[in-house]
Amino acid sequence: MTSETFQQPLLQVAQLSVSFPSPQGLIEAVNALSFDVHAGEVLALVGESGSGKSVTARTLVGLAGAGAAVRAESLILHGHDGLSQNLLACDARRWQQLRGREIGFVLQDA
Repeated sequence: MTSETFQQPLLQVAQLSVSFPSPQGLIEAVNALSFDVHAGEVLALVGESGSGKSVTARTLVGLAGAGAAVRAESLILHGHDGLSQNLLACDARRWQQLRGREIGFVLQDA
């Protein structure tokens, strides 16, 4: 441990996977993605077309889409109010409260 005070990440993503149904079976758009974002950090998702960047961003704000199967060991938002929120357990009302206030993303063509 260093002399610096341990700062809890604002966002903790562990083993996030997102799949979509297709006539050929499930298509995995995101496979076992893990990362933390701390206060003051900016996360940029970079990759080839179709690599899961937009699916990841949309999933993190509760907009994965109809039929999406979202799995993760943990998907935790530590809010500015000091409360921890399991994003996998959010209902539509809670997502409305969180989006734009606690979590959001900027589209690449914005």
